[in-house]
Amino acid sequence: MNCHFLDIVSYLSFGESFNSLKGMGEVTHHDMDAFSIIVFSQAYVPFLRYLPIPKIRESYKGINNLINFAQNRIQETQYKIENEGDSFAKGTFLRHLIDARDEDTGGSRLTFLELVENTITFLVAGSETTSITTMYIMWECGKNAQIKKKLVDEIRTAFPDHDHVPTYQETANLPYLNACINETLRLWGSLNTGFPRVSPGKVIGDHYIPAGVVVSTVPYAAHRDPKIFPNPEAYIPERWLNASADMRTMLRPFSLGPRNCIGKHLAEINLHLTVTRLYQLFDIENDPSMTDAMMKQKDRGVAGPWDAKYVFQSV
Repeated sequence: MNCHFLDIVSYLSFGESFNSLKGMGEVTHHDMDAFSIIVFSQAYVPFLRYLPIPKIRESYKGINNLINFAQNRIQETQYKIENEGDSFAKGTFLRHLIDARDEDTGGSRLTFLELVENTITFLVAGSETTSITTMYIMWECGKNAQIKKKLVDEIRTAFPDHDHVPTYQETANLPYLNACINETLRLWGSLNTGFPRVSPGKVIGDHYIPAGVVVSTVPYAAHRDPKIFPNPEAYIPERWLNASADMRTMLRPFSLGPRNCIGKHLAEINLHLTVTRLYQLFDIENDPSMTDAMMKQKDRGVAGPWDAKYVFQSV
């Protein structure tokens, strides 16, 4: 699943796919995993790269591969723009970054280092998070035959022709699909870290928070507030079919405000199209070897399962 979304985001970023599903490409999902594991850990253990632990050393090789790829691809793109014409790579994420100008600073451009950092962010954030959500949708459907039947019936009734590839506009109108996506983002959100904000000196609930105090709302806790989500540990897509205003306000898997996830809409499109197409074409079951322990989230900046295996059968 990681390979699927990595191929999509690489195409949107550079105008060509990594072909990860075919085992090709300069960057693999293992490099993505290494980045997620090391970068967040290094923030707390600055000397991590110097530890003589084979797995850590191997992870840094993956990070270096990712950085080298980004540097080379940016240099290559800049060269081709200068030598092959302005139309090269038009419309790609990378080209938008290269062309970006900050009018507030006299039209300054992103530095080379900033281009590298943003390119890596597109690849990592645009693939792993969406992959995790899709895996948990299949996991929950695999555990509950009634939920899966409702979802499959809705999708196959709307799109009975296997040759028809649904559009996002078509899939966005499926109420039970939307409910399953929302419930998965609530219960199994891949980003559970609270983003810090400095209090200006305000009352939050019954407590006064002095100015200068750093506060944050952790989605994992907010999404499990029993006052908003009754029976919060249960996977109940039906709760979203008639969701209250409080429920919709409290659901914040992409954060809120001007600093919310810039890739939110791309993630929603990918989730709708991928889940629809999977259940349109396949009967999907959890592999018999899968357990609750395997699907328990490990939070390494991005929270995902320890392992996940599924059985696909064409319909």
